[in-house]
Amino acid sequence: MQRGQVLILAIVGIAVAMASYTCWHHYRKGYHALRMWGPESATLIRHAQQVRLLKLVPSSGSEEENHLINNKIRIGEDDFTIVQARDISTIRGLVHARHTLIVDRSFDWDRNVTSAPAEWDFALEFSDQDQQVTLVFALQQRIVHNLKTGQQQAMNETLERIAEYLKPQLAAMTTSSTD
Repeated sequence: MQRGQVLILAIVGIAVAMASYTCWHHYRKGYHALRMWGPESATLIRHAQQVRLLKLVPSSGSEEENHLINNKIRIGEDDFTIVQARDISTIRGLVHARHTLIVDRSFDWDRNVTSAPAEWDFALEFSDQDQQVTLVFALQQRIVHNLKTGQQQAMNETLERIAEYLKPQLAAMTTSSTD
């Protein structure tokens, strides 16, 4: 074998080893999150065509309020009213917020969530054709709840970054509801 052939084989071998490591690394950085969400929900979170931001308030049960609203969601024993919804599918940077929801480092895997918070701040609804997954967020407790499965998980400071990113959208929803 000539030197050139050995060099080419060495380069190909190194490239295959590096590609294998990259695949393994990317698989491992989302392993727990993928197990938690499930493959269908994780795919929707990452790639769904439509993403809606839902503003939530606890349902009071009054007739007047029930007449004005379109939707309610139940989280545990409590009902929450969706007072506003906004399509945020095309806002800049959404791809990064979506990515943080499917990587392990965004979650506090050591903290056990035993009960549902009393207050939920907002929800993100990911939908594509006939599939949908809705994640509800409690900022103070740093908890995310999957409405489809009922599973909850503690998050770390990443949730605060997501909330900061969505703050202009939530503020616009608040001002448009008072107009």
